[in-house]
Amino acid sequence: MICLLFGFTWASLAADTADVPKDIKPFQGQWQFVSVTAGGDSLDRIFEGADVFVEKNIVTVTLKQGTQLRWRFVIDAQSSPKCVDFIRIDEKGKPLYKEPTEGIYEFKGGELKVCTYVKEGARQRPAEFSSEGGQILFILKRK
Repeated sequence: MICLLFGFTWASLAADTADVPKDIKPFQGQWQFVSVTAGGDSLDRIFEGADVFVEKNIVTVTLKQGTQLRWRFVIDAQSSPKCVDFIRIDEKGKPLYKEPTEGIYEFKGGELKVCTYVKEGARQRPAEFSSEGGQILFILKRK
């Protein structure tokens, strides 16, 4: 599930990630959506042209029309599947929901897969990467 910064160089990204925990370093930087599906249906038209930027533990998604959505995340890289929890935040970092949305993630073949339930604050973690049964599946690649 992301702060948009144009002209951000990899050198400055490396400098800014010096204090980033090792487990979340692979998430850092700019991403783009490859596909987004929910209930087996494509949501690609909603996310087409969106920019995704991860800085430290904040994900900012900037949709094509300019709307920005932000989440704070924590991971458990030791679990199987690997777990991620997202909490939606406002532009000042204040949580918009009391409960996080639980998900799973995987890095494979240059892509990042993230699967959660569609409902914000869903306190149920997906067991597998699927877009069925109320789950939403995001596949991203580096920009």
